[in-house]
Amino acid sequence: MIRRLREPQGGYPNVNFDDHDSLVYGCDDTFITTMRTAKRKFEDESDPLIVRFALLDGLPPGKMGLNVMDLAQRAIAEVTNEKNVWVVPPRPTTAPVGDVCAIAWFVRGLTKAGAAKLLDMRLITTQLVTFFVFPHSVEPRLVLTLGGFWSNIGGQIEEMIETTFRGPEIYDILAQCAEVTPMFNGMETERAVNYLLETLEVKVSTLPDRLIFACAYLAFPGVEATTWRYLRNAIASVPFDNGYNSRGTTWSFRCGVCGANDHPEVLCVWPTLDGWLGPCPSVPMAQNEPPPQPGSSLVYRPRGNQTNIRGGGGNKQRKNRSGPYYPQGEGPQFSMGDGSGRRDNQGPGAAGPSSGGMRAF
Repeated sequence: MIRRLREPQGGYPNVNFDDHDSLVYGCDDTFITTMRTAKRKFEDESDPLIVRFALLDGLPPGKMGLNVMDLAQRAIAEVTNEKNVWVVPPRPTTAPVGDVCAIAWFVRGLTKAGAAKLLDMRLITTQLVTFFVFPHSVEPRLVLTLGGFWSNIGGQIEEMIETTFRGPEIYDILAQCAEVTPMFNGMETERAVNYLLETLEVKVSTLPDRLIFACAYLAFPGVEATTWRYLRNAIASVPFDNGYNSRGTTWSFRCGVCGANDHPEVLCVWPTLDGWLGPCPSVPMAQNEPPPQPGSSLVYRPRGNQTNIRGGGGNKQRKNRSGPYYPQGEGPQFSMGDGSGRRDNQGPGAAGPSSGGMRAF
C-alpha cells in the first residue's frame, strides 16, 4: 500500500520554479498544446497533471520507458482508486538546445476529485518508482538566482540583494508589472510595489565546492506568464554589487530530483526525508558526509552538453544549467511584452538529447 511521506517538522519543502512552463521545457511545443487542450473524455475529467520522476531525465529507451509508464499508472490508480488513468511519456523537441531534457510526463483520465487527491499527496515514493505531482502550469516564485560568491560574512549577500530590490531600478520594473496585473487594478502604484517587496525572500546556499549562490523569491499571485518573464529578465539585467564580494553572475538550475529551479540535485532535501524510498544523488549532500544510500535503481540520465559559466564562479562547468550566464549588468536588455520565456530566449521547445547513456547511482 502506498502511504504519504511523513511530513517533517516545519512542513514539506517547497518546490520553487522560475517560470510557469518550467516543467515542460524540453518538450515539443505541439505536444504541450495537445496535452493541455485535448478534449475531455468525460464530463468530470480533470485538467492534465504533470509527474516528474526523480533522477529520470529525458525519454528512457524501449522496455525501460514502458516499465516507468506502467509503474506510474499502477501507483496512481492505487492512490486515487481510479482505473481509467493513463500516463503519457514526454515528447522531446526535435531541436535540442543546451542540456535541457524533457522531463514532463502527463497524466490524463483522472476525475477532478482524483486529481485533487494526487496533488495533495505531492509525492509518491516506492522502492520501484518515485515521482512528484504538479499541475500542468505551475506558479513561479523564484525571480533571480545569483552565483559565484566567495563569502557571506555578516549576511552581506542578503543585505546587498534586499537593498538593490528596494532601489529605483527594480522599483520601476515592479511598477510596470503592477500596472498590467489585474489584482492591482485600482491600487496606487507605490502601494502595489510595497506589497510585492513585502513578499521578498532571499535564501543563500553553499555548494559542495564551497561556492555560494543566492535565490530571491517574490509572491506575485495571478501574474501572467509574459509579465512574469519580463519581470524576471529585467531584474536579471540589474547590477547586484556591493564591493565586498566577487560580482555575482546569473545562474539557473533544474534539480534532477524534484525539478525545482532554485538548487541543484546535490542540495535537494527531499531524499533526506524520513520515508524516502527513491534514488539519491551520488554526490555527498555536504562536505565530510558520506553519500546517501540509493533507493530505487530506476535512474536514467542522458548525457548532454555542458555550459561554461562566466563571471564570479570562474570558468567552471556545471550540470543542470542551461543558457548563457553573464555578469550582472552586462546581459541583454528586455522590454515589456517579450514573451520568449527564459533569459536565454529558450521557449518550451528547448531541450537536451532525448537519449543517451545510463548512469547507476
